Amino acid sequence: MGLFDRFRGVARSGSRRSKAAALDERYADKPQLRFLDAYVLDALGVLDDITADQMVELSPRLAHMYEVDEGPWQRVLEQAFSLAPNVRETILNEWGFQLEEAVSKGARLNEVDFAQAVADSIAEEDAADPLDFDLVVKPVEANADMVDALRRAHVRAADMGATASGEELQSVFISQRNAWYHTPEDQRETPDAVIEALAVAAGEMIRESTNTHWVIYSYGDDAVEFGLTDARHERLYKIVESVHERWMLWNDTGLDEYVDGTIRSLTKAAEHTQNDPDAS
Repeated sequence: MGLFDRFRGVARSGSRRSKAAALDERYADKPQLRFLDAYVLDALGVLDDITADQMVELSPRLAHMYEVDEGPWQRVLEQAFSLAPNVRETILNEWGFQLEEAVSKGARLNEVDFAQAVADSIAEEDAADPLDFDLVVKPVEANADMVDALRRAHVRAADMGATASGEELQSVFISQRNAWYHTPEDQRETPDAVIEALAVAAGEMIRESTNTHWVIYSYGDDAVEFGLTDARHERLYKIVESVHERWMLWNDTGLDEYVDGTIRSLTKAAEHTQNDPDAS
């Protein structure tokens, strides 16, 4: 089956949502789609400057996670997903074909819908997801030290007023982040403790509404972080990393949207498992 056979017609449907909440939900289950979306938009020449800069900065980390050679981020993703050398030309040709077909029928087609359809197709072809499954997750069951660390982080978040609701969490996050960025760079303290506290607050909101529990994970020799996993241990939700992305302005969706989107995603996954006898 060819690369585009899976999504012919899908990109022309015009049914995909591109609002922040929908994107957050889209990336919750398959974080690699964030990078693939950017790759296709870049191939079309319409990737925004902010995302392009973020991808350049992330390139070494992506190469490490996918265990491929470092280089331009586009080349890193081509290696990671075993894309053909001429894939960018193929994407452009397919875009031209679908655009011409849509215009001839009086239909509309936009680059985001097209990019997401292509990214979905690539992700379906690639079974492995290093961002979720090559991580060392330890332990599955919480130990005493972990529970104590989570409790202390949640207390810090409560002291900041960030635990009552998603809206208050987002408000405190914005306040803390703005204060940090307005502090002269040579006087800033590391934001790690604040990020972790806000992440635990977000994670607790998700955990209380879903069938998930806390775990510790690490990228090999790097520092361990808290994350959430689902009941079947099939997905890892990197809560601290998600807050860090927003702190560093790599992601402009709010933490309230992130919490709501993740809860919706987990709820849908649970409903699918219940309705599909082969999924259990």
